[in-house]
Amino acid sequence: MSKKSEQQSGDDKAQRLRGYLDEIHRRNERSREQRERLAGSPEVGIFWNVRGRLLLAGAFLEEAETRGRFARYPTTHEKEWAILRRVKAAPNRNGVRRFSPWPG
Repeated sequence: MSKKSEQQSGDDKAQRLRGYLDEIHRRNERSREQRERLAGSPEVGIFWNVRGRLLLAGAFLEEAETRGRFARYPTTHEKEWAILRRVKAAPNRNGVRRFSPWPG
């Protein structure tokens, strides 16, 4: 590959990365604006007790799923637990059983 094509390839990657980072920034700004707008609004959520440490996931009511008169968190404990483990917010093995619903 010539130096010119390597440079162009590097420029393309940098441009895609800038676009990606700009999109993340826009999402964060929308999220911040939404949090400020909804501050103090009711939420629904799910939680876990892991070795005495409470892990929470919450959603504003306007993001919740409705089932009749009830509002529920938009995803499941299992899916959220997988995300928490991926981002290292929940233990990954080390004496913690796999997620199991209670009563199990």
